Amino acid sequence: MSLNFSYRDVLNKQLLDKLETLIIEKGVANRLVLEILETERVTDYQKIIDFIIRFKKLGCKVALDD
Repeated sequence: MSLNFSYRDVLNKQLLDKLETLIIEKGVANRLVLEILETERVTDYQKIIDFIIRFKKLGCKVALDD
């Protein structure tokens, strides 16, 4: 399964915390691809890096939309 995330979504702590909880509870990390949508609005690349690290640690795959 693949889920798309905008830069705005990546900045939404409440959304990411809930997503992490659900991934752990449902045990779906190995079947999940989190896709970051391409945008020119990114102002803080560290937030993108943190998102990638956080969810890869859970076992998710991360992709970049082109």
